[in-house]
Amino acid sequence: MRQEMFNGSLETIDLSHKNLKALNGCPESVEGDFLCNSNSLINLKGNPRNIKGNFYCHRNRLTSLEGAPEKVGRVFHCDHNQLTSLEGSPRIIGGDFYCSKNELISLNGSPKEVGGNFICWGNYRNFSENEIRAICKVKGKIIT
Repeated sequence: MRQEMFNGSLETIDLSHKNLKALNGCPESVEGDFLCNSNSLINLKGNPRNIKGNFYCHRNRLTSLEGAPEKVGRVFHCDHNQLTSLEGSPRIIGGDFYCSKNELISLNGSPKEVGGNFICWGNYRNFSENEIRAICKVKGKIIT
């Protein structure tokens, strides 16, 4: 990815609405937010590994979260994609986790810790609060 693609500094990188099919050449770490939503991405390979702010990858064609950051300091949006599981999701999310409006049939690969709410409705399978709390430490509400 060319440096001029970055809209702003490494504080916030906005690559949304650019019809991207891949993320290559992204920085290893972003101090603020990283937005790659509303593109044509099918995976997150080449993505930054550490995001201190929000991470938005919603409204793509993601079939996998492979390549997602390992840790997100605030909110992680992966809703409105084609995910069937959460394999590859960040292990720790400091804020809310949105995985609604996918094709989820499994919670495999779910984050281990969510500091805010876990929002997971409108998938192929409906998950119960007990199922989610059994695999993820959620400090906020679970919305299914």
